[in-house]
Amino acid sequence: MGLRQSRARGDAIAAAVSHAVPGTDEWGRAMIAKCAYEVNISRYAAAVRTSRQLREWVERGAVDPRFECGALTHEGTALFTSFQDLAEAERLLRRAVTFAPAADTDVRVARWLATAFHYLGRIAEARGRDVDCLHHYLRGQEYQQLCPEEIEANAFLQLRLSEPLANAHLFELAYDHLRRAEKLATTGANRGSAAVQVELGHATLTAKQGGLAEAERQGLASLRHCRTIRFRRGELLCLGFLFTIRFKRRHYVRAAWTLVRIMPTLLTGELRHNSLFKLRSGIPVLFRLAFRRLSGADESGGGGPDATALTGCPCPAHSVSR
Repeated sequence: MGLRQSRARGDAIAAAVSHAVPGTDEWGRAMIAKCAYEVNISRYAAAVRTSRQLREWVERGAVDPRFECGALTHEGTALFTSFQDLAEAERLLRRAVTFAPAADTDVRVARWLATAFHYLGRIAEARGRDVDCLHHYLRGQEYQQLCPEEIEANAFLQLRLSEPLANAHLFELAYDHLRRAEKLATTGANRGSAAVQVELGHATLTAKQGGLAEAERQGLASLRHCRTIRFRRGELLCLGFLFTIRFKRRHYVRAAWTLVRIMPTLLTGELRHNSLFKLRSGIPVLFRLAFRRLSGADESGGGGPDATALTGCPCPAHSVSR
């Protein structure tokens, strides 16, 4: 989404909130859209405030209680994405998935549940729990299938499924999911975010199998792609990937220079909308996750605490093929 389109969407959502009567379904839908938009543009603190305002109305019995599922999901997503508080993010997301019985009759709840399980999976990966991670992603897939066809969401799902498999060094299975993600990302109308992250997925698998020089080349190509489509968050992902690769290759001067290059991207993206104090607590988590994703089979601890328990992929496609 371009800057002009993003601002127009933000203005439209703000107008919808201001014109809706608080407590009505129309207002609830507008508040959920506002919260999701604030997460999307990295206004994490604003997203948390919006979620809590909506949840207060739910607690007073003034709004359809199902809106709490959406509010909890987006607030948990904001706390995870900014790495401010993983424990609280997990608590909120687990509350969100208790709304599962409503998913059969409400596609909105199904979509929120798919997102909530997605981020529970990412939290599990950050903690090195690959079996739990894969389980959450597959639960999310079940709810995603209840929603209208969403190509980009399905591309991200396939990408995420590849990650715990790669951490467990099940490379063929990981590549299988990554190829599906690539096909979906190139089919979808929006070839920005999903396509770039699939490219980084390929680079990560290359690095994990020992091809650090080739992985660095692939990361640079992804960085150029991000700059072409003006995808700021993608630039940050690519620069973080390149820093990790260069550090692992013991190219310390180039790694340090990459850190210097990260700052302008932070200033025009994450730090423009969030304080450094709130984001800095997540930096150690980010680096641990990044180094773990790139660790090879010959590196001690590379597979994580429970990687040895992950011996296959229980997804429907791979279960049928066994």
